[in-house]
Amino acid sequence: MLQVLSSSHAGALAFSNNGSLAALASLLGRTHNPQALEKITSTLWNLLRHESLRAALVELCLPALVEHVLVPESGWRSNFGDSPASTSPPGSSASPSAAFCNALTCLRELSSADPDGRLSTWKGEGLVDCVLRFVRSALRGRNIETKAVEDAVCVLHQLSVHMLHNVPHCGDSRLGGGSWGGAASHSSTLKTGWELLFQADTVSCYVSLLQQSHNVLVLQAATRSIYTLASGDTQWSALSRTAVAHNGGLPCLLEQLRSGRSRSSDDDERRLLAYTSVHALRVLARNDPNNQRLIGLHNGVRILTAMLPDAAEAGSGGGGGDGGDGGDGGEASRLGEEGLSAVLWALTALVSGSVANAQRLHRGGGIRRIVAIRTSRTACSQDLFAARALLTVLWAHHDLRASYKKCGGWDREHFLSPRCHEQQQRRRQQQQQHVHSLWHQWQLCQQWQLWQQWRQSQL
Repeated sequence: MLQVLSSSHAGALAFSNNGSLAALASLLGRTHNPQALEKITSTLWNLLRHESLRAALVELCLPALVEHVLVPESGWRSNFGDSPASTSPPGSSASPSAAFCNALTCLRELSSADPDGRLSTWKGEGLVDCVLRFVRSALRGRNIETKAVEDAVCVLHQLSVHMLHNVPHCGDSRLGGGSWGGAASHSSTLKTGWELLFQADTVSCYVSLLQQSHNVLVLQAATRSIYTLASGDTQWSALSRTAVAHNGGLPCLLEQLRSGRSRSSDDDERRLLAYTSVHALRVLARNDPNNQRLIGLHNGVRILTAMLPDAAEAGSGGGGGDGGDGGDGGEASRLGEEGLSAVLWALTALVSGSVANAQRLHRGGGIRRIVAIRTSRTACSQDLFAARALLTVLWAHHDLRASYKKCGGWDREHFLSPRCHEQQQRRRQQQQQHVHSLWHQWQLCQQWQLWQQWRQSQL
């Protein structure tokens, strides 16, 4: 009866106004009947469809879901952590119960909302431990193509985002040493709670999902988690980028990019996965020479360059040709409204400070395509800004300027926007005027000294 009443909006409001939520949370702790637990968790899922009840559900029912559903079935114990002595969790041998799956679904819905002042509840003991243990067990048992795993990975990603945005410096000093060996030595068994979200072992878990899963939603959540953890300029962000490369995650992201940009794919989720992969590659390559080198060796620059529209599609003829491999191009527009700018910024991160990647872009016909975007009359402002930034970075490689000129006839005007060129001309004129003024002052001083010498001689 409770499950039926909670399905309607009026019934859900009546259910919450008379204190039934607290009674339902208490019932979770008193019963061990699997069917009763399934009905209770289903009722909670129905109540979650009403956004006005989510705050109360987080405060009253979330701790009960963790303590009485997730912890017992996951095998996690606070005194043992994730030790082998704990009970074998679901996903390693047997399928999780319906109550366990319903609890994960509720957590996914709750964690997607803004937690505001309820972060203390999300940071409670056992939640992250149980969910992460379940995912690892599913990976070990090769049982990851389930809705429960999808919900669990989405919960981990959403909690990572909430912690980073709402807890200042939550990731600082959580990974230990300043190298990959130092990070790896701090195993997740030494950490509990939300600290597990920022461990190198957790990053390797996401990479394993990229390598094994075929569920697009799981791949999206894992890719977004990698993007979240690798963003920033802190020590743990740098170690996360190292962990992705160390565990072989870069080829997986590039493969997702290939599958999502294929013209034979009409799946919106696949295109969204490719768009997410572009952003992940950008943050992984930013200020990381090793990742830049590895992505370039795995043809990442060539793949991203081929996604750019050619001169005809960009609406301008550009300049001379630069001997690229061409390709049909234009796949960036299939990734959404911001797809082209995302690809341009990813290429900017790859070629910044990397002469080898800049050469790969040049040989792949990238300059012609980027110049066409910059000079296009139909491109939006964010695409124009991204193209100008990329051309500026390419022109900063002084050793390649002769190659630009020789192979394609590209000179300063093609790389620098008219505004930048005008600013440089203005600065050059100001410098020349300053030098002329100094020269004039020096001449006046010389004439004054000569006059003083003549006057002394007359005296």
